[in-house]
Amino acid sequence: MKILIQDPYEFYREGLKHFFIEIFLGRTANKIDFLTSYSQQNFDKADIVVISLAPGEHLMCFPELQNRTTGIIIGLTDEVIDSPSDLPFCIARIIFIHRQDSLSIVKKKVLTAWRESRKKQRQPGKTLCLHCPHKVLTRQQRRIMSFIYQGITTSEIASNMSISEKTLYVHKYIIRKKFNLRTNHALFCFLQKLAGKNSQQIYLHQIPLNA
Repeated sequence: MKILIQDPYEFYREGLKHFFIEIFLGRTANKIDFLTSYSQQNFDKADIVVISLAPGEHLMCFPELQNRTTGIIIGLTDEVIDSPSDLPFCIARIIFIHRQDSLSIVKKKVLTAWRESRKKQRQPGKTLCLHCPHKVLTRQQRRIMSFIYQGITTSEIASNMSISEKTLYVHKYIIRKKFNLRTNHALFCFLQKLAGKNSQQIYLHQIPLNA
C-alpha cells in the first residue's frame, strides 16, 4: 500500500502515519510505503492521498488528482464541510476529516471509504472536465484577489482598476459567497493556497499594481 500525505504540519503527518499503520498493516496491507515527493507520479500511484484543504479550496479544480481511478482521497479541514453535490469530478469521492474529529470517527470514515473504493474503479476526472462543476475565478476576480493578497489597500485597488470602492466590495462579496468563505481570515487562507497552485486556470499571479 502506498500513501501520500500532503500536509504542512509535521506532527500531524507523523500521527497520520501511525494511524494508517495501525488500521491497515497486517490486515489490508503487508507493507506500507509513505511517499515523500508530491510528484504527479506519486499522486497517480498512491492508494491513499491525504491533502490539506483551505476554506473553499474543495470547490476548485485539482489537476494533480485527475488521473486517479482507484484508492481514496482524504481532505483535512479546519471547518466542518457537508459533502456538497457540486464537488469537482476529480475529488467527487473525497472524504472530509475535520482536524478535531475523534480517532474512532476518522477510523470509521477511512475504512468505509477504503472498502467502497475496492468495489469499482472510477473514470479519470480529466475526461469529464468539460462538464465539471468546479468553481473558477474570472480574470477580473483573479486580478482583485492578487492585489488583496499582496496587501494593497482597497482605495489603491479601486483607483488602479477605475472602479468605486463599493464595486470592489461587491466583487469581494461575490468571491466569498462563491467559495463559501465566511470570514476575511478564511479568504486570506484561501488566497495563500491559490498562490501555490500550478494550474493556469486558478493560479494567483503576482500582478503589479500599475499593470
